[in-house]
Formats: sequence, C-alpha cells, structure tokens
Amino acid sequence: SIGGMLPVVVMYSTFSQRVFDQLWHDVILQKAKMILMLSHSGLVPGDGVTHQGIYDPGLFAGLPGVHIDSPDTYTEMRKSFNEAMGYDGLSVIRYPKSGEAVYDSSFRDHGTWKTAEIGNGNHWIAVLTYGRIAGQVISAVKKLNEMNPDCRYTVVILRRIRPLDTEGLIRICGGCERLV
Repeated sequence: SIGGMLPVVVMYSTFSQRVFDQLWHDVILQKAKMILMLSHSGLVPGDGVTHQGIYDPGLFAGLPGVHIDSPDTYTEMRKSFNEAMGYDGLSVIRYPKSGEAVYDSSFRDHGTWKTAEIGNGNHWIAVLTYGRIAGQVISAVKKLNEMNPDCRYTVVILRRIRPLDTEGLIRICGGCERLV
C-alpha cells in the first residue's frame, strides 16, 4: 500500500481477530490504504461455533478511521467495494457465506443505507438491521404488520455500519415511537 498498490485481503470473518495487531501497526498507524474482505460474516449456519463471524464489527470499530460495511446483497457489496477503492484508509467489507437477500419491498436509497415502508397504521416503529439477516427482518416485520395493522414500520438496512450516518438516520427515524 505504501508503495502505491491497493492490497485486498480476503479471509473468514472469524479469523480476522488474529490479524488485529497487524492491522493496527501496519495499516492504521502507517496510514496505509487496504481493503479487508470478510467472508462468512454474521451467523453462519453449518460452520460450527468456532466459525461464527459475529465479533469483527466490535473488534474493528475501535480502530480510528476504519470504514465497516456489511452489505445485504451482492449489488450493495459492489457499491461497498467501489467506495472502498476510493477511501484512503482501512475499509472492512463483511459479506455472508452464501445466498443473496431476496425481498420484494421497494427501497429508497440513501447512500450507505436504504429504507422501506411497511404498513400504514398510526403507531410508527423504526427497525434497523444490516447484513445477511436483512431479508429475515423484513419477513418478520411483514408478519408483525399482518398481526397488528395499527402500526407502520420503517425498515432501515444499513450498508455502512461505521461510521454511521447518524444525522441521516435521525432525520428519517427521529420521530418514531419505537426503535428496534
């Protein structure tokens, strides 16, 4: 990276804890540019307890200047990768073991996150999610809406989980009665 190349490192999310010191000393402190692609991110069915990619967001969030994306679809992953190529620091992109999130809701794109409205009741609930579970969260919200049509839901799917666009999220969800 310091010599002008752009290293792209791909590894299982669960193994990324082993490179934390190297990222700190050789990337962050040197102000080097690097893309770390973490496969098998999130809860990974069939891989056993040692291969669950659930700890890396907390581990890397403490590194100064790091961008962490956790896209829910391959299209969003391409957006994350293209943005990471233009970022002058460490970019971490988490992606699931397999499968593409599939849902039929229409989403509004807000850059590093997107929203969909489900239901039209009087009580407003905002639901934030990210990564591979987004499709399951949307299914759950649709079932909740069927059971309780007196609510309306704003589903927010984050692609970038650090830094978080707090101003944008407050603008979209600031008046909700509940935030999940």
